[in-house]
Amino acid sequence: MKHSILCSVFCVLAFCVSVSAQRYCPKSFEERLQQDYLRQDGAAGHSYFTDAGGNTLETALVNKVLTEVPAQEFRQHLADLATVPGNAPAWKALYFDCCKERRKNRLQIVHQNYPVLIFTKHQVLGGSHYAYTEAPSDAQFPERRDMLGGKLLALNINADGTTTETLLLEVGGSGNLRDPDVSYDAAEIVFSMRSDILKDDYHLYKVKINDAADITAGISQPMQLTFGPGFADVEPCFLPDGNILFNSTRCMQIVDCWWTDVTNLYVIDGEGRFMRRYGFDQVHTNYPKTLSDGRVIFTRWDYNDRGQIFPQGLFVMNYDGTAKTEYYGNNSYFPTTVMHAREIPNSSKLVALASGHHNDQRGKLIIIDRSKGTQENEGAQLIAPIRETKAERIDAYGQDGEQFQYPLAIDEENFIVTYTPDGFQGRKYDIPFGIYYMDIHNRKRELLAWDPVVSCAQTVPLKPRTVPMLRYSPVDYTQKTGIFYVQNVYEGPGLAGVEQGTIKELRIVALEFRAAGIEKNGNRGPAGGALVSTPIA
Repeated sequence: MKHSILCSVFCVLAFCVSVSAQRYCPKSFEERLQQDYLRQDGAAGHSYFTDAGGNTLETALVNKVLTEVPAQEFRQHLADLATVPGNAPAWKALYFDCCKERRKNRLQIVHQNYPVLIFTKHQVLGGSHYAYTEAPSDAQFPERRDMLGGKLLALNINADGTTTETLLLEVGGSGNLRDPDVSYDAAEIVFSMRSDILKDDYHLYKVKINDAADITAGISQPMQLTFGPGFADVEPCFLPDGNILFNSTRCMQIVDCWWTDVTNLYVIDGEGRFMRRYGFDQVHTNYPKTLSDGRVIFTRWDYNDRGQIFPQGLFVMNYDGTAKTEYYGNNSYFPTTVMHAREIPNSSKLVALASGHHNDQRGKLIIIDRSKGTQENEGAQLIAPIRETKAERIDAYGQDGEQFQYPLAIDEENFIVTYTPDGFQGRKYDIPFGIYYMDIHNRKRELLAWDPVVSCAQTVPLKPRTVPMLRYSPVDYTQKTGIFYVQNVYEGPGLAGVEQGTIKELRIVALEFRAAGIEKNGNRGPAGGALVSTPIA
């Protein structure tokens, strides 16, 4: 199935546009695109192209676009319409012709860097908490049973500003497809899929691209890599050594404060063999992504000896699972959750979401710069637009107003984002998320993919990447013990003010994680209240 978004995007529609007066959901990509143009160019709260009197508003709209489109013929058309009333069809035609030319100019950077994107269509991930997305078929307390249906697609960004969608794979209404990642040579796509919400679980699959030069040639039949009823395998990520890292409920642990399965990091080879566990964490790890130096960045939720709401910070480890350490925010209240983090090409910075604890996977767009600090708001900067970044202590942080997901950086100034400008009401997305090109200020944006029924998300470039030089791995699987090290026990706020040389011994404490919730109690402290679903006997 192939869907082309061509020059008809800019056809003249017969409806009156009132952007902010109501939460009207457009019926097509073209209608959504035009709605967004009017919002960008200052039409919020107005009905344009309907006024039989003057043309002041229409002139302002066209002039706004012409700040980015220097073509002289458009200015001549504008001069020709000086005495024509605003409801004349020529005004709408001129405005959207200018928008078409502006779109072509804006999307050159996308076409040159990411001419083909892989993405998915499915419902927004997350349940009562951002990390609850696995819903194993035998879960003690199932979350989000309504997440049904999913598609894997390719999106061509063409030089003339048009885009073309190609459907690669689709799962039926009782299943779902999510979490694509592209191999380093751009010859394979790995993803998570389940065929039925009650009879199957999320497992990993891999497809080969039949013709990298022409994505419309399609893909091979999916090869299933992981198996097993009652286990959910999600968020796969190709590693530079050829293995595939992913999150799985195979650790058979329960979240301490809810009856929900925990995911930890696991690894398999490219054929699904030699499964090993890379993470032994108390609760969830999420969204692993490789860095250009071969390390892996991921979100880690842990609340041993602290409140369960704060924080979900960023951790980093080597490709072989060794040397796990904090990357950002492990001793912070802010951001509550650092989510969907990815490296910015040719930069030491990351783009990510500042999000919350009890909410879906969405939030505000941030850049993380460790050179400025690693806690609270020291190295976190809100962008799109750039603004003051307060170190706020909020459970469901960033859930008001426009929402972002799954940022993908082109450079430090330009991004591909999953985005909705309409915000969120209740527990239902009245207007699904779309995929946009956007600059760092959110002054320039172009809709790339949108569906009136379900959100478009999880973009990854179909583009070869340089395989990092692999650092030596000390892992020896013939050994039954490991080596653990602490670089400096005096480093960090926990031992602030303790004189060097004072500490003589270390106490090692082992945590026994629970496999199921049994009864409950509760507590409360500076980090908020907590249900305890696995009270200590």
